Amino acid sequence: NLGLAMSCAKKDSSYWHRSLPIYNATIRRLLNMEQVDDMKGCNFSVDRESIFKINGFDEDYEGYAREDTDL
Repeated sequence: NLGLAMSCAKKDSSYWHRSLPIYNATIRRLLNMEQVDDMKGCNFSVDRESIFKINGFDEDYEGYAREDTDL
């Protein structure tokens, strides 16, 4: 993605590597990607059973912005 590369070059984005699928374990370690602490919920898919295991989305979420981080 050229837009993402330009954003990183201008130092607008610091987590560019999280947008790429990196399967090599050594590279994942170098980029500190061994464990994912969060995931943006705006564009991903997951099976129904997994969503129910974590009790789904927080329906009591209030306010605006960052609502895609409630999982």
